[in-house]
Amino acid sequence: MGNEFAIIEAFRGLENIVFGDYSDPFVIDMRLSRLIREYSAADVFLVGASIRLEKCNQNGGGILGIPGSSDISADGTVQDLGNGFYSLAFPGEFGLAVSRDLPDTFLFVRDGCGDNRGCVVVQSGGKGIVMRV
Repeated sequence: MGNEFAIIEAFRGLENIVFGDYSDPFVIDMRLSRLIREYSAADVFLVGASIRLEKCNQNGGGILGIPGSSDISADGTVQDLGNGFYSLAFPGEFGLAVSRDLPDTFLFVRDGCGDNRGCVVVQSGGKGIVMRV
């Protein structure tokens, strides 16, 4: 991973964010995606993040992908993320990304983790960081 400290510090900015009082899983995912995009360090090429909000009665608040790429809703099909990564994500459930070129590199994220807080999982350069914010 390029600079693990810089990546951790970039995401630490999320600790002071007031996420909002949302209940729609789609809106939660879009908000989470925008925040991750805003706080991602330049050398992060794959991120999974999840949040659980009290007002959301459904599983929601989980994203998986490459910061800066288009937001696409999970639909249970395999997606080519680029950089040799492929993902499979199910709406309201979980997402898994695997590397074609790095056999020991994968990323798993489950929708709605945390207790009114969130978690960010970063895979970069074959090493991972898991943070709870």
